[in-house]
Amino acid sequence: MKWIDLLTFSILKDAKIIAGVNGINREIKAISVYDCVPQDDFFPDEEGTLYITLFEQYRDSPQDIYQWIQYLHNNKVSGICTIDDGLKYLDQQVLEFCNEVGFPIVSLDRDVAYADIIENISVLLYFDDLHLLNEQRLTRILYDKLPAQEFLREIGKINQSFKNLVRVLAVSGEVESEIDRKSMSHIFDQAKQNTYIRYHDIHLFIFTEGEEGSPQKRLDERMAAVGDKLAPAFDHPVFGKGELCEKIHFDRAVESALTALELAAHTGRQSFTYNRMEELTILAPIKDSKEVREFYDAFLERISEYDKSGKKEFIKCIREYVRSRGEYQIVAEKLFQHENTIRYRINKIKSILGLEDDTIKFNELIALFVAIDSLLEP
Repeated sequence: MKWIDLLTFSILKDAKIIAGVNGINREIKAISVYDCVPQDDFFPDEEGTLYITLFEQYRDSPQDIYQWIQYLHNNKVSGICTIDDGLKYLDQQVLEFCNEVGFPIVSLDRDVAYADIIENISVLLYFDDLHLLNEQRLTRILYDKLPAQEFLREIGKINQSFKNLVRVLAVSGEVESEIDRKSMSHIFDQAKQNTYIRYHDIHLFIFTEGEEGSPQKRLDERMAAVGDKLAPAFDHPVFGKGELCEKIHFDRAVESALTALELAAHTGRQSFTYNRMEELTILAPIKDSKEVREFYDAFLERISEYDKSGKKEFIKCIREYVRSRGEYQIVAEKLFQHENTIRYRINKIKSILGLEDDTIKFNELIALFVAIDSLLEP
């Protein structure tokens, strides 16, 4: 968690950054109160600690505050929260130093209780620690080729209440605030068989169900409902929906969601559902291979030889023709061309590829090209 996140708290809506505004991206790893008389053997609790203080301990020697703040900064303390009454002890030298090194000092309304600040920050720091542990467990599950019993033990460490059928929703996008992240956990983790994990920069929402009734339908409905509730917490979210797997294939459930998320990003979609029968799913693992790149480059080169305009009109036509399922009228409308122009171009492309008499082969080839194109082109 960072200062910029802390300042989104509703209880801090009236907070003012008095100095060190350039340090609002400093991490906060712990919180502590320091209102006692300064001791010579004082040492900060740990790197990234946020201190709450009124500076009253320095009322008889405010000149010592400068040295104390220098000491805190040198020991990688995150910054200081105080209240308006404490600002009278801060001289220009202190403020200039904090601005120079980006050491935040934030002034709070005097009605904000220490306990409220500590409670809110402590809850979020707890979630940070929990997500880190689960991220490490998930990495082991995905990459360490664990024996079956150890594999299931690691899954149980994430959530002992997981049921036998698993489906994962992967979401990318900036979370608007730490409060939104806290709300996401609250929304999703209400059902004890579910778990939310922040995995690197991706948010994983793990749904599980029993085998009775229609689990696929229930998971589809719950995933859609949760997605609708979560979307407002993100800035431009992208969703990847994994396939339904048994718990013994938990890694497959996660990997399919991550693949779906990657495909959504590559193809410019807001959402992509993993489907083993879809060509993009098949191509995704090999999109960076030499063979795929050679096919793609050879196809482009062949078509470009006959496209003298240099505007890639034939390539645009191929893309829209595939996306429009071969409907000439729709392609013409999308490209602002006459339908006969589109028919001429498609026939010309068939001729270029030597497939005038093999419509099935032609359709297969251009569909493959467009699928690869959507993965390789930004």
